[in-house]
Amino acid sequence: MGDYQEAPHFVIDGHTRVPEILLASEAVLNTLDPADAEIIKECATETQAYEIEQWALREQSSEEKVTAAGVVVAELTAEQLAEFQEKMSPLYAKYGAGYEDLIVEIQNTGL
Repeated sequence: MGDYQEAPHFVIDGHTRVPEILLASEAVLNTLDPADAEIIKECATETQAYEIEQWALREQSSEEKVTAAGVVVAELTAEQLAEFQEKMSPLYAKYGAGYEDLIVEIQNTGL
């Protein structure tokens, strides 16, 4: 989006993610014919895989674009990432109250 024109350094730290998931109401799915609900679930799984693939391609082309423009791209080491995550933990406590189980589940996905 042009940020690299003003910021000559970029750190890949995973602090944001585009959720490659689709959600559906279980209450609504339960009202459908089971065969139809299964078709919807299969389509959602295929769509999710496609979105993940396309997002990875976009990230790759974006990184190629910014490095060609002279941006220094750095990826955090495991130790640096752990330190970053530790420093962010108070935000989860402050803004994630009531969602602790979901936060832990997301963190455990390994993404």
